Amino acid sequence: MFDLQPGRLLTDAARPLTIFVPHSSDVLTDHLPHGDGLVAYALLQHLAERGHSVHVATQRQAICGVVPANLHLYTVPQTRTGMAGRLQYMLGMRRLFRTLSKTIKFDLLHQTNPVFSGVSLALVDSPLPLVLGTYVASWGKDPNTMTGGDGAMTRLVRAGRDMLAAVQQARASMLLLTGPTACERLPWARSVAGKIRYLPHGVDTQMFAPAVDAAETGLRALFLSNVSLRKGVLPLVRSWAIVLQQMPAARLMVVGDGPDLAAMQRLAAELGVAHAIDFAGSVEHNAVPAVMQRYALYVLPSFGEPYAGSLLEAMSCGLPVVYTLAGGLPDMVPAGGGVGVAMDDPEALAAAMLTLLRDAALRQQMGRINRAAMLATMTWPRVVETLEDYYAELLVGVRP
Repeated sequence: MFDLQPGRLLTDAARPLTIFVPHSSDVLTDHLPHGDGLVAYALLQHLAERGHSVHVATQRQAICGVVPANLHLYTVPQTRTGMAGRLQYMLGMRRLFRTLSKTIKFDLLHQTNPVFSGVSLALVDSPLPLVLGTYVASWGKDPNTMTGGDGAMTRLVRAGRDMLAAVQQARASMLLLTGPTACERLPWARSVAGKIRYLPHGVDTQMFAPAVDAAETGLRALFLSNVSLRKGVLPLVRSWAIVLQQMPAARLMVVGDGPDLAAMQRLAAELGVAHAIDFAGSVEHNAVPAVMQRYALYVLPSFGEPYAGSLLEAMSCGLPVVYTLAGGLPDMVPAGGGVGVAMDDPEALAAAMLTLLRDAALRQQMGRINRAAMLATMTWPRVVETLEDYYAELLVGVRP
């Protein structure tokens, strides 16, 4: 589980700073089911609410709520795709920064997640401190490409990408990682070890909270995520067939959409369990808490998930979790907050879900542990306070 150190406020960095964000997410949003965009906007919104002036270059915005007055969003036109589109965006972002810098004195640059390789290099001539991240670990091999995708051309492209990322990271003043597993995103990790700091993504613990009047959750399990093979959706269906042999009244809810939804539905029909799996499709982010509050447990059987915001949100709602012991998931769940199982093991996955479905007291105990952990370490104010401390490290002796 993440362990944020208490806020130190090494200088008076809590006073307002002026920050330029070269890139945040391809879709900066406060409501769409888009993980990177939701996290990026929440971070920037909380920085602005704490008094900092934040100027953000974006590719696309989808904001429904009121944007804080000191959070300034600029759309950089991008009409091309691929590398040409990346270069077009970089040049447009550079022009924006130079224009703003004529009247605004910036304190630092912070390119947030996802940290696209090379984007910040468009500002390589700027003397301002540069923060990159947070970096999230990459996925393991996709089940769709287990036997391919590693030819000479792929290796060449990967080497070029890593070289560009290494140059970008060498230029940076600080690298923010969600956890130790994200170190694999640093091609020359040893050479930049002194720049590494850890910062998990926050959770809106007021929005994602246990139900006030807890309804009977019964024998109900929830999967809420993108429906793709790498999320372990086919082992989940197979495991549910095992669960139903012992608990015929159990129900599984699948919330989300994705490229392998049809494959998941076909397998459910083939195994004769379609009657016990409800497919709800996607829901907007603000509707997710009400969904989570109606279920006994949350399950995420991913194949090497780097970081799962939905897992944290479920824990914040006081749900016990069943997850795979791979990728970044084991670092996210506090001791006693869930049951971890091996990847692609329907029998173990079914056994874990059966254990929790049979024991309401155990579910409540795990849920309390998870909720307490989220309140102690993962609230957005807590995360942003830590980020302010990291900014302070960079600005010691820089700003009068």
